[in-house]
Amino acid sequence: MNHPEGGRPHALQQSLYEQVDRIMRDLAEGLLDEDGLQEAGRKAVERIAQRYYETAPFEFGDLRASPHPTVTDDGELVYDRPPGVHRLTEDELREKGVLRQLGLGHDLAHEDLLAALGAG
Repeated sequence: MNHPEGGRPHALQQSLYEQVDRIMRDLAEGLLDEDGLQEAGRKAVERIAQRYYETAPFEFGDLRASPHPTVTDDGELVYDRPPGVHRLTEDELREKGVLRQLGLGHDLAHEDLLAALGAG
């Protein structure tokens, strides 16, 4: 699969797989502290989000900033960092497709993309 301006297929999945040993070690160590599992979970989702940012396809830049890391503990949300870019609506995705057909996107700054989509 060809990803313009870098990135790789299955970037989120690979971001997890690359770090699974470290994440499991952190979780095991977290068992010893009162809030250790929550902290280990927070670190894990942020590591995955960071690695995804480094490896996701660029194109418009929205995918790289889209992770929304959360951690729950016994069904209770204990960590919730909003994404850098919201999940695109159907209208925004359609407009993004138009921009892609026009050959735009690869060098388009995020602010310019939002302006082109009418959101800036």
